Amino acid sequence: MTENREIKFRQAITEEDGTFHWHYWGYLHTCTKGLPVFIDPRPPLEHDLRPSYQYIGRKDVKNGTDIYAGDIVEQPQPVIADVPAQRGVVVWRESAQAFLIDLGDGHAVFTSVWRRMNIIGNTEEHPELLKARYEAKRAS
Repeated sequence: MTENREIKFRQAITEEDGTFHWHYWGYLHTCTKGLPVFIDPRPPLEHDLRPSYQYIGRKDVKNGTDIYAGDIVEQPQPVIADVPAQRGVVVWRESAQAFLIDLGDGHAVFTSVWRRMNIIGNTEEHPELLKARYEAKRAS
């Protein structure tokens, strides 16, 4: 049996005054008279230069927050004993037709492998988390 998930997106918007916010749009899973309900229109064209990130159908185990592609996630506990918890970026891989967690070392795992994950940031607001991760991997 295939599990349906909400189809929704978010897009980072930086206003002229430098303030940042997320614009959410897409279809809701809840329906009126059996038809999908549209959340919000896409942002104006001048904002379309930034990528939109799709909801992956999973939630952060710590806060119950929706996880989107572009989120930086980590395991609250290692999957294998004596292996430190890993951190990665949620990405869509066209070749796999699936959301994966890019571990930054040339490896990726399906999001289903990590039964539990916490959001620690995202690529739009917290790129320094990725920089530190890649520098640590190079040093080891």
